[in-house]
Amino acid sequence: MGDSMDSQNPSPRGLGPITIVHRGLVGGSTLLLAAVALAVHRWPLPPSQVRPALPPATIVFLALGIGSLLFGFLILRPRLPSPLPGQTVSSYWESQAAVSGAIVLWAVIDSSAVLGSIGYFATHSLALAVVALAGLLGLIACAPARLRADLPDR
Repeated sequence: MGDSMDSQNPSPRGLGPITIVHRGLVGGSTLLLAAVALAVHRWPLPPSQVRPALPPATIVFLALGIGSLLFGFLILRPRLPSPLPGQTVSSYWESQAAVSGAIVLWAVIDSSAVLGSIGYFATHSLALAVVALAGLLGLIACAPARLRADLPDR
């Protein structure tokens, strides 16, 4: 009895497993950034190790983090496949092209959050904390329901 209802509508807007993947990435990046922020706050660099404002490591992390964020939003997101006429949310997210495109997009955007977090931990540069936060917010902005909000529910 419950199986027939579950098979008709497995999750809100028919997103099922793809939502689980996205939430896992968002959760992992959130935990990493929170742990790094706590560590940097709890154990600041000793005065002898304070570095100039933009040491080479900070510049590299900034370039990689911002670059991956821009690549994701400017190159990959527009290349996600368009829905076919009359295609529902469920059938769109069952297509391999849509799923693989979204996962690659999320991985690239997530890499900016991870690079920003690691760079923030290594250099204590607030600019890298901002990159990590921008990556996390970018990942949230690319939730499955937002990527294809133009699809009908059924």
